[in-house]
Amino acid sequence: MKNRINKNTSVNTKSYYNEQQIVRVLDSYVISKSLRYLIDGNELVTSLFQSKSNLMSISKEAGILVRADGEIYLNKSSSSISICGLVDHMSLAGSLGGYSAITHDLKIALEQVLENKEKITKHTVIFPYHITAIHWVLGEIQLNFDKNTHNLITANLNIYNSLKSEKNTIQWNVKKEISDLIKNLFACPELELIIDLIFTGQQDDVFSCGAIGAENGKGIIDGDIQSKLKINYHSDNATLLRIRHIREVNCERFDDMQLADEQWQNPEFQADQSYLKKIISALEKSKLDIVEILQKHDAISFGKFIKSSKAKIGDNRPLA
Repeated sequence: MKNRINKNTSVNTKSYYNEQQIVRVLDSYVISKSLRYLIDGNELVTSLFQSKSNLMSISKEAGILVRADGEIYLNKSSSSISICGLVDHMSLAGSLGGYSAITHDLKIALEQVLENKEKITKHTVIFPYHITAIHWVLGEIQLNFDKNTHNLITANLNIYNSLKSEKNTIQWNVKKEISDLIKNLFACPELELIIDLIFTGQQDDVFSCGAIGAENGKGIIDGDIQSKLKINYHSDNATLLRIRHIREVNCERFDDMQLADEQWQNPEFQADQSYLKKIISALEKSKLDIVEILQKHDAISFGKFIKSSKAKIGDNRPLA
């Protein structure tokens, strides 16, 4: 595809990146390094997105990076890498009375690691973390396995927050659900998840959190996150970062999303929410406990029954 960016390219510096934009920046970087994704079994794909180059819909929730020869990729830190979709601080079930984090895509990523753990010693999972309703941070889970038994030895959760002040904390439900996922999947009930919340001070506006998180994720892919964390995106640097992403992704839909500031509140998503409320009302009339249903299955699983839906209902994802 011809690169469309020129001196007249419009950049909306007051737009928030959404999940698709953050993952698309990482995905484009993976493609630029001639890497692919191992999904399930021996399935290999070149992108986590739909095959048409101008779409922004995520079609694969997670994947382990592999080289062109099919071998698992190792970065400079000798770590293999997974990329997955968002972890969110609250699901639709939470808004209806519970308080459950969304870890659906992360679960798939960890299941892929489990399937391949005999090939892995040190592994890192990268994900965008929606830590509040209006703020994105970069999440990183580091897993270390015994070389002989392949059992999980240690697990660390690192959260890179581009702000300089300690405004945000990792919600208890996110900590618990990630910890429980790891303990249950890898059969290590006594394992303690070590958590570190790192404030980098790279951001001095209220809009660039997602863009900065995506850029920092490239450092984890390379195995040199510290070099990325030294770069500040104050003033014009934030604009230049957005221009760089437009150039790298090279997708009109990506451009449109940042120009229109398309987030989870967009009208189409609200229409889906309205449709879901009708289903909830019908279930309530049947005297079913909708909160219990949504907490058990989460909005993602529940949404699979709604074939006309274009988005994963209730998980703050915009349509693409």
